[in-house]
Formats: sequence, C-alpha cells, structure tokens
Amino acid sequence: MVWAIGILIIVAIACGVFAARGKLGELAPAVPDRPGPDLPESGIRADDLHDVVFATVLRGYDPKQVRAAMDVLAGLLSEGADPPQEALTRVLATRFDVVTRGYEMDQVDAVINRVVAQLSAPRQDSDLGT
Repeated sequence: MVWAIGILIIVAIACGVFAARGKLGELAPAVPDRPGPDLPESGIRADDLHDVVFATVLRGYDPKQVRAAMDVLAGLLSEGADPPQEALTRVLATRFDVVTRGYEMDQVDAVINRVVAQLSAPRQDSDLGT
C-alpha cells in the first residue's frame, strides 16, 4: 500500500513538472467578456458619443470625468468645421482619475483615439452634413 501511494506522489510531481514546462499545452487566449462601446465603423457623430456605453470594472476611469470628455468631443464633432489642433491635443492629454467601479480604461482610450483620428482626418463635403 505504501508503494502505491509513493508511486502516485511521484506521478503527481512528474505531471506538475510537465505542466510547469508547458509540455501539456498552453491555455487558450483569453476572450473578453465585457461589452464594448457600440459605435459605427465610420462617421462617429456627436449623438453617438452621448449614447456610448462603457463597461464598468472594479478599477477604471472616473465616469464623471469620462462623460465630460465625451461632451467635449461631441461638441467638437457637432461644430462641423475642422477643430483647432490645440483642442485635440488637450483632449489627448486628458488624464482621468482611476476609481472603484469606473469605466474600462482600454475602451475609453480607444473611443477617444478614434474620435480624435476622425477629427484630424481631412473632411470631405459629404462629411459636413452628418
């Protein structure tokens, strides 16, 4: 009986060594389970920014500060003309406080970068009417 328990212990240790070395394969990549902001693929409008919903996480950006930044971006979008470069630089330089039960940081950063890229791109006549 002692021999059987000893063999089981050795087998368990060997399995642990193989697993630690990666010989038993790797884990599948993580699949994000948080809902992302539902924005159109192109042509983001001011109304889209007012209605955007970010995932709430344990530690994330302060929702009040993010909403204020979205309002500034929505204002720049609704003006129709090319915004001044200083305004875009100021938006990109905005730093949000990290709080408990805040917005997902990567999602907020992605939306801000998409809107700034859209505002920085040369506008066509068809873009001005949206």
